[in-house]
Amino acid sequence: MIHHSVTGAAALYLLLLIADVAAAGTVQKLSLEQLATQAEVIVRGRVAEIKTRPSRDGGFARTRVFVSVEEQFKGDKVAALVIDLPVGSVGDVVQGSPGTPDFSAEEEVVLFLRRRRKDEIFRVVGGKQGKFTVRSDPVGNRKLVEDLSRRTESYDDFVARLAKSLKPSR
Repeated sequence: MIHHSVTGAAALYLLLLIADVAAAGTVQKLSLEQLATQAEVIVRGRVAEIKTRPSRDGGFARTRVFVSVEEQFKGDKVAALVIDLPVGSVGDVVQGSPGTPDFSAEEEVVLFLRRRRKDEIFRVVGGKQGKFTVRSDPVGNRKLVEDLSRRTESYDDFVARLAKSLKPSR
């Protein structure tokens, strides 16, 4: 009888643990307006550098993305900023985190950001949803913005939608 109780309790604990992990990896879908409202800072910039290191306690890897700001749509003016991500590889250990955006050196991006605590380090609002990639149109001479689902629109149309979402509603 005791064996069944212990097994049942262990199974229940395991189910609760799995549910907790699944909930942590779930991100609510956000509209452009919601991203803009939740962001303290919105910028267009270029990834200047990416550095990965172990966390201070020697546990998980952390990646810092250094972005040179080229245009700012919201927030206190910044010329450059740093984003902290809970991912990376140190030695033979590779750490990922569902919903965390990927960055490449020299990539041009539009970012929706919030400050982490009270320092000058940022996190991306809405995970991957808060990072838009800016690309050149291979056919024309215009810029395109690509979202998480790889849908594209002209940069000018994107900026117009963003500006509209930043205006206070009446």
